[in-house]
Amino acid sequence: MSQASTSAPAAIPDSLQPAVISIPQLTAMLLARWKLIVILGLGCALVAAVLSKLVLPKSYTAIATVMVDFEVNDPLSRREFPVHLTASYMATQMEFIRSPEVLGAAIDELGWASDPERLAGLPGQDTPEHRQAWLRTQMAESLSIRQGDESRFIYISFTAETAEDAARGANTVARSYVQAQQAKQQGPARERAIQVEKKLETLRERVDKAEQQVAKFRDSSGLIELDSDNRDQQQQLVDLERRLSEARVRRREAQQRLNYAINSNTAVLGSQLIQEMKRQVSTLEARLADLSTTLGPRHPDYIALNNELSAARHRLSIELDNYVNNARAELSAARAQERGLETERDNLKAGLRSDQSTKEAGAQYLRELNTAKQLYAQALNEYDTVLLGAGTEYSNASLASPAQPPLRPTGPKAKVNTIAGGLLGGFLGLALALLLEFSRRRVRCRADVERELNLPVLGDLTRKTSGWPPNLNFLSRRPS
Repeated sequence: MSQASTSAPAAIPDSLQPAVISIPQLTAMLLARWKLIVILGLGCALVAAVLSKLVLPKSYTAIATVMVDFEVNDPLSRREFPVHLTASYMATQMEFIRSPEVLGAAIDELGWASDPERLAGLPGQDTPEHRQAWLRTQMAESLSIRQGDESRFIYISFTAETAEDAARGANTVARSYVQAQQAKQQGPARERAIQVEKKLETLRERVDKAEQQVAKFRDSSGLIELDSDNRDQQQQLVDLERRLSEARVRRREAQQRLNYAINSNTAVLGSQLIQEMKRQVSTLEARLADLSTTLGPRHPDYIALNNELSAARHRLSIELDNYVNNARAELSAARAQERGLETERDNLKAGLRSDQSTKEAGAQYLRELNTAKQLYAQALNEYDTVLLGAGTEYSNASLASPAQPPLRPTGPKAKVNTIAGGLLGGFLGLALALLLEFSRRRVRCRADVERELNLPVLGDLTRKTSGWPPNLNFLSRRPS
């Protein structure tokens, strides 16, 4: 027993090592190397704290606040700003702050392009374009832009090595953005003023020429009202179309009655007399059929009934002929009325087309005159707006709160770095402990004997001592 307590841990043969490690085995390995894990965790945390406090350079962040108060009625663009585009407009302004136009102006004001210390890390060829692009990238990395919650404020944060540089950088970017916004709204107005003046002169000549053409056409055509709409003739044409439609309906009805009369379809004929005579003929035919069963064709009653039936059929035939003739006459009258209305309608249309062609020729001159006047009026309004924009200092962006030099540095964050260093050291300690244990396996717990050596365990004589971790000497010693 004394020999086992002084011997090195017994190595497990490679052929007996399983592919899966149980949780008790893994726990025993880590407890055996707990000092290594703690030392690496504390060491890395200490190194991170020392680096954060003494080695890493401090950084300061200053914040400048810009208010984008776009007008509901913009006096320059003459439009109402859609409320549903507010979020898109604010996002566009935030992207515009990062644009080369704004950052380039800020770089020139800060003098970065002529600062040898700042240009010391310039990679590649030193050309003005490459230098400016690299400086913009450097400034964008130090710049942070965000919008206030449900507000029109934009917060411009700038990070630098000193508090004064941070405040100066944030204020310079904010002022460059405000000036760029003002230049975008006022600069083009001065250039447009000259262009609009030339445009007004051209449009004035166009109006004079159009007025002369209209006067000349009125003299040649004899029409004073070139823009009349012929409402009386059009209403008359509508009435003719309505009457013609009714005549066509009557003609179709007369044609239908004639067809029914020719086919002797009494079920749909409108004559009550014909329908009654048809019923009499049917009744006589039925009586004659019944009488023929008892009397011969020479019987006086049979002959009398047969003569009565013949007379009824003759009267029905005459009445049907009269009905057909009346239907033909009605159809002829309906057709004549339809043709007369069509002729009247065609004549009226021809007259309207003749007048309309003359008025359309004059309407072209009127449209040209109206168009020229509208364009001239629009140009006058545009000229007034351009003059207003060229003479005002209007801008929808303003510096609401300049950045002040911060009192405390924002980086490096010692507490965060220390915690991160401790966690990193702990993970490294765990990884190193497991690497050492797997490189040379030891008998650390009862599971190693049962699972790895496949030996039965009759008893566990592990001796516990005070302190942490528990003493596993018996299980971690090589047997005698």
